[in-house]
Amino acid sequence: MIKVYHFRTTAKNEFTDRLAFQIQGFLKEPRIAGAVFREPELHREHAEYVHVADVATDDYDEAWHLTNHIDEPWTLNPGVTPVRGVRHRSSSVGDILVLVDSFGVEQEAKVTMGCGFAPV
Repeated sequence: MIKVYHFRTTAKNEFTDRLAFQIQGFLKEPRIAGAVFREPELHREHAEYVHVADVATDDYDEAWHLTNHIDEPWTLNPGVTPVRGVRHRSSSVGDILVLVDSFGVEQEAKVTMGCGFAPV
C-alpha cells in the first residue's frame, strides 16, 4: 500500500504566504521536502503535508496516476481509499508517497519530482 500526502501551505498573511510559496518552490529539493514532511512541528506555521489517500499498490507511478483527476475524480478510482474531511486535488510535484508494508510499517518515502520520484 502507498499512503499519499499532499503539500499544503498554512499561511495566515501575505508575508507567510510568500514564504510558504518559497518553501513550495524548494520542494523540488528532496531533502527540503523530507524535512517539512518528517519534522512538521518546525514548519507547520508555513506549510505541511496532509494525508489524503491510501492506494492499494506498491508502485509509485500507479499511485500517482490513481490520485490524479483524469476522466473523473480520483477519489472514485478502484483501489483508492480517500481520507475524509480533506481537500482532494490531483497529486503534483512536491507531494510525498510512502510505501507501507503488510504490517503497516512505513518503508520508503518519495517526493514527486518534475519527472519521477526521489527518496526523502
